Amino acid sequence: MRISRTKNISYPTVILNPYIIKNNIKIIRELTKKDLILVLKSNAYGLQFEIIFEIIKDLVNKIALNNLREFFEYKLYQKKLNNNFKVLLLFPEFDEYLISQAFNYKSIINFSVFSYEYFLFLKEILLKEKVVLDVELEIDTGMNRTGIKFNEINKINEILNFQFFNIKGVYTHLRSDDIYDIYFQLANFKYFLDNFKIKDIDIHILNSAGVLRFIQYFYNINNFNTLDKINLRDFFNIIGLSNFIRIGILFYGIAPNYELLKLKNDLGIQNAIKIKLPFIGVKEVFKNENVGYLNKDVNGVMQDNGLVALVYTGYSVLPFSKKLLFHVYDDVQDYITYSIGPMSMDITEILIKNKNLKEIYLIDNTLTLEEQAFNNSIPVYSYLTSLNSFNKIDFILES
Repeated sequence: MRISRTKNISYPTVILNPYIIKNNIKIIRELTKKDLILVLKSNAYGLQFEIIFEIIKDLVNKIALNNLREFFEYKLYQKKLNNNFKVLLLFPEFDEYLISQAFNYKSIINFSVFSYEYFLFLKEILLKEKVVLDVELEIDTGMNRTGIKFNEINKINEILNFQFFNIKGVYTHLRSDDIYDIYFQLANFKYFLDNFKIKDIDIHILNSAGVLRFIQYFYNINNFNTLDKINLRDFFNIIGLSNFIRIGILFYGIAPNYELLKLKNDLGIQNAIKIKLPFIGVKEVFKNENVGYLNKDVNGVMQDNGLVALVYTGYSVLPFSKKLLFHVYDDVQDYITYSIGPMSMDITEILIKNKNLKEIYLIDNTLTLEEQAFNNSIPVYSYLTSLNSFNKIDFILES
């Protein structure tokens, strides 16, 4: 076994293309004919809120965060925002102190009323403080997670008529990208809207997966010839009642799952993210030798004599991953290869063809994040948000 050393040891690097992000937003807006709420929760899904916000801040008038802690952490109240800019808090805390602090910035915050319990909590505070808050009501149309059930008429009435609420919006959350399931939830949302003649407020239904399915059928009605039990007119009429869409990862050019990847690409929505990895050495390993830790569940035995590159990444960086693909560039060619043996905490071994390595990518325009997530049997959102766990990572903007 012989080892040759390489140079330029550094950290994993996420490369973001702001021009592609901006163009994706433009494409999505043009195809849906709706305004956008960009979901930047969880540190913009691991892509660094401060970087992403600077790219998008002049393109939209509304973003969504998880809670007040994120709002204060990102210091949005110190940023120069246009007069119409709003921050929707999807899951604001049961924390009276934080809420009282937010009173100072209530002109830019929309509180989500995401449960009846949270309504009662806010109600007690606002009756005492005599403060009016802008709120948006989440309607549960079948996810059975957060939101008021679409048919709980009395509870909804109580919330909509509460004297210290200024109702700014209503919305629901789709649980699936299945077209039949979307139609089921749309029908439930329509039931809610029919019972409450709400006017002049924001209505948002579609998320990233819903947007892709909507565009797929809206621009190719022939697709509906293959569907049963869906009323095409109702489907589009209900979506037409909304004036916003709420998207998280789609404007980065990432589809919510591998099955939607081709559809996303066909619409011209491009990947704006690359993850470049440093390599710290190349080893020559012989047939039947084992690479890495011995593990009964992961085969690390070489089938032939070959070269193995040591890549500076591991489960401390990507805790969900078991088997990774890599896009390798050397001085002759580029190709897709894979890891061999089990991942360690900081180093992963990969099979290569030539020791004169130039660049190694975990994610780029050829090897997608959707594909990596699919190969590891984990949700795309989980894979992307795992970037938050990087112990050391550099973020740069691609020119």
